[in-house]
Amino acid sequence: MIDNSQVWSKEAEQVLKRTGEAKMDDISSSASEAVHFATSMLSALYGVESPQMKRFRDGCINAEKVEGYVQAQLFDHARGVITAANAELKAGLIVRLRIAVAGEILIELIRLAKDVLEERSDAAKNTGAVLVASAFENLMRRMGEEFAGVTGRPKLQDVGVGEQRNRKLA
Repeated sequence: MIDNSQVWSKEAEQVLKRTGEAKMDDISSSASEAVHFATSMLSALYGVESPQMKRFRDGCINAEKVEGYVQAQLFDHARGVITAANAELKAGLIVRLRIAVAGEILIELIRLAKDVLEERSDAAKNTGAVLVASAFENLMRRMGEEFAGVTGRPKLQDVGVGEQRNRKLA
């Protein structure tokens, strides 16, 4: 999991600045930009099916039901969502939440493997080994993303380890 919170925060500030300077005659395009950015930001940071995304969608639907200028309602709603998400990013809440969830999943896989191993059969031993290996692989991939920017499934010699070894030999 690469921490790109600074990139999202910087872009959120830019969108808020651009849309904050909007005049009433171009509110439609500013509202559109704010809504699209808010959708992208919430999807990337929280997930498409997150409670935050659901509340945003519901707010957009409700804005369309309010009498008056719909674009202004959507505009205000989207800017509020961007501001709130950016505040959470700056406070480090979103990244910490992701790390906590990843840790809980890892702990649960290890606990499940331990429970399965109590059966003391070959099938239980194999199942436990697969669960632990899966947890370990997931942890290594996350660490590779977090600390080395490695994504996908590259061969080990194609990752920075091979380059470091070659530099030492040269």
